[in-house]
Amino acid sequence: MNFSCQDVITVPAATFVPNVLAGNRFERCPYQIGVGKFLATASAAGLTVELNIGGRSITPVVALSILDRIPVEPDDTIAKDVQATAGELIQISVNNPTVGPLDFYYRFEMDEMEYQAT
Repeated sequence: MNFSCQDVITVPAATFVPNVLAGNRFERCPYQIGVGKFLATASAAGLTVELNIGGRSITPVVALSILDRIPVEPDDTIAKDVQATAGELIQISVNNPTVGPLDFYYRFEMDEMEYQAT
């Protein structure tokens, strides 16, 4: 079982979006243990992004490639093998410090990790 969230959002000039997944049904990890990956691009230079899960910083603030398209794997991978546990908040924060609106393209995928009790 897995899920994938993919979207493009326009980030207004001089705006910080604390979590693009806010209100999404997969804003929190739906699995006992999940492992995922995060891919992203931007329409122009200037956008930065950070991934946090359960209050842990998974990536530093990173500048995005300016390919102006839905991200493809492996070229646009920001983080992979990211782990989360049940109910942890998945937070993708985006900052646009420029004087114009920019498009943010992202995809976050998570698979349920299979495990066996010993």
